[in-house]
Amino acid sequence: MAASGNAGTSAAESATSTGGTATLKAPGEARIGDKTTCAMHSDAVFTVTASTPKVEYRGRTYYFCCPECAKSFAERPGDFVK
Repeated sequence: MAASGNAGTSAAESATSTGGTATLKAPGEARIGDKTTCAMHSDAVFTVTASTPKVEYRGRTYYFCCPECAKSFAERPGDFVK
């Protein structure tokens, strides 16, 4: 898992504390170029690229910090999305 930010810092704070004004998009709402959190690990903040692991579920694209998270989500997406 690739997480960024400091311990004790929320994902939203991490996204804006880097000096940028990027808005953190929720899992399932992010697009390429957006900052988001992993749909499995909310402390993993990253910018979505064309090669970011992803899973399509119920018409939304969920991006992940690593292929293992994408695989776990794909096996049981209903456990993670309400």
